Amino acid sequence: MSYNPNWNKWIVASVIKHFKAVLDAASIDNFIEGTSSRDLTKSEYVEIRVDGPYADERSKDDFILRLEVNLLIQTIINPSKNIYRHAEVQGICMGAVTTIPVYKLGNDVADDKSQIGCLTVNTDEPRDHVTAHNFGQIETDVKLQQATVEGHYKIELEG
Repeated sequence: MSYNPNWNKWIVASVIKHFKAVLDAASIDNFIEGTSSRDLTKSEYVEIRVDGPYADERSKDDFILRLEVNLLIQTIINPSKNIYRHAEVQGICMGAVTTIPVYKLGNDVADDKSQIGCLTVNTDEPRDHVTAHNFGQIETDVKLQQATVEGHYKIELEG
C-alpha cells in the first residue's frame, strides 16, 4: 500500500467536526476557512483553518502526518458588556485543542464513518505547543479585537 489519498479529507473533516462542536456548544459563531457562511455582523466569531497534513513515510507504509489548526478569533469591542469576552473565547479555543478522533467522513463509498486513529497534540518540538496570539485592536477606527489560537497535531497511519 501507499499513502491513502482519503486521509487528508478524513483528517480535515474530523478536525472541523471537533472544533465546530466545541464552538457550537459554547454558542460561539464560527465558520470554516474558504466557505462563504461568515457573517461579519456577529459580535464574535471564530474562523477554523487547517494547514496540512504534512506526511513523512518513516518506513514502508508507515506514515506520520502532522498538521496545524489555526483558530482566528474576532470580537467586537463593547465596554458596556463583558470586557473579558475576547479572553474567554480564546480560553475556550485553547481548551478545544485536545485529542481528536479521526473518522472516515464524507459521501464516498470508502467513507464508512469508522475510526482510523486519533490526532494527538504534538509537543515534540518547542514550537509545537498550544499558542495564543493576541493582536488586540488592529485598526483604531474599527472596534474589533483579533487573536489566534494554534495547535499542532500528529497522527500515525499505515498505508
